[in-house]
Amino acid sequence: MNNKILFPWQSPLTARTVATAQAVRRELRCHNNKHYLLERRPKEQGRTVLLELSQGKVQELLPSNYSVRCRIHEYGGGSYLPTDDGIFFVEESNQQIYCLDNENKLKQITHDHLSRFGDFCEHASKSGLICVRESHQGKKV
Repeated sequence: MNNKILFPWQSPLTARTVATAQAVRRELRCHNNKHYLLERRPKEQGRTVLLELSQGKVQELLPSNYSVRCRIHEYGGGSYLPTDDGIFFVEESNQQIYCLDNENKLKQITHDHLSRFGDFCEHASKSGLICVRESHQGKKV
């Protein structure tokens, strides 16, 4: 194989410039005529922010020390769910479930640091939350 340099000039674009150029939006959810989504912000060390879109306004819902991201299946998925009782989400730093209630109070729901959670849905009777729990005890997951 020939490793010949075709363009002997220095690009003004670095890998960091390209990687941090744009926020990534995902996981759009709708509940009670409100729209929610996650926005991953490369310029904030990859922090993932929970946003509410309501009446043409965008509002960040969590304090800046929170990042919404689950790591189940190693790649994540289903990091939050808005319900009538509040918004349930996985905090990236400890992979535990939290709830932002309707009065904007945060409460940690789980305290199992050997498990990861995600892919939420609400029970049909609205009496509970159902999710994947991935146990990381021992060598097997």
